[in-house]
Amino acid sequence: MTAIVTDVKYRMSLSLIRDLADRGVSVIACHSGEFPYALASRGVARSAQLPDCLQAPAEYLQELADLCRTCAETPVLLPVGAAALTLVTTPEGRSALEGLCRICLSDPDTLALANDKARLAALARTVGVPVPEEYRPRTPSDFEKLPYPVVIKPLCGEKQGLEAARRYVIARSAAQAREAFDTFTFDGQPPVVQQYLPGGGLGYSVVAQSGVIVNAICHRRVREYPLTGGPSTCCEVIDGEFLRIYAENLIKALNFTGPAMIEFKLDADGNPRLLEINPRLWGTFPLTRAARSSFAWDWYALAAGLTPERRPPRVGTRMYYLLSDARRGLAVLRQGKLGALAATLADWLLPRAREGIFEWGDLRASVSYLASYLRRGMGV
Repeated sequence: MTAIVTDVKYRMSLSLIRDLADRGVSVIACHSGEFPYALASRGVARSAQLPDCLQAPAEYLQELADLCRTCAETPVLLPVGAAALTLVTTPEGRSALEGLCRICLSDPDTLALANDKARLAALARTVGVPVPEEYRPRTPSDFEKLPYPVVIKPLCGEKQGLEAARRYVIARSAAQAREAFDTFTFDGQPPVVQQYLPGGGLGYSVVAQSGVIVNAICHRRVREYPLTGGPSTCCEVIDGEFLRIYAENLIKALNFTGPAMIEFKLDADGNPRLLEINPRLWGTFPLTRAARSSFAWDWYALAAGLTPERRPPRVGTRMYYLLSDARRGLAVLRQGKLGALAATLADWLLPRAREGIFEWGDLRASVSYLASYLRRGMGV
């Protein structure tokens, strides 16, 4: 059994590599540019450097095809990054890789729809999935009439090259809203302007095949950084039964195949509203490993034509990124919030809590990650 995992510079790739290696899968880790810390993992059988898929897509596909040909058996291709995933699912990508590897991914039209917040919201309404109220300001007077605060976000932040923490703005005045609106207008398309939801964030993540969910994990955000909103630094597995029907309706309507994280937020009354879908592995994917689910294997198995295990996650498991969570702890300490800092420290000691990267059984990769983080100046 062989898997080719792309974009191993991302944190979520390391959990995928470890889970597959634990199942006896021989993992080929692919990267472009600098040497990523994941290559130090015990789970990597060998590595390959590929061209940048954005700057040289034809060369990327050619070298990826050549890599597949070096495998003794037909490998499973598991793209982690959005750009690589999009490229291999295009007609050009499928043609270049036809017969050389196995994949479990949606077609380009489905991925484009899932990535387009406006079109996704319209689809959600037709299948009974609640979404935030939307506004369509066009004139200065329209901005003055909005019920502030409102959330403004691009149709697809990745197409604009925006990092996760910069893919939305909470505007509290007409001036802020107009500035964000202009910033996020891209390729002639205006951004999405939505009702602000004050409640907590939830994620219902799935691996699916032809519109049918094979395995799922639901989590709530416990902490995030920056404090004003950003990627999760700590999250917890919860019972997601109250979101299941919404997820099933969306995945069926999309006829979705592959992994995805469906993001919800609670409104003022505690009711969930759909925010977006990330049609790929997501930032807190290591929670699937911490919670002992079979999520990674199930994705591989679906592509390889094997039987998924469908082992559910352990409810109550928490996963945190120690270094990012520590930065958040320092931020709340500067604000004098000693209780919040104490809660963070207590989480690190809980038996049910797991650090997302560090594992004693894979010490080289764990230490390499720490060194990489420090080299980036404690960047997230």
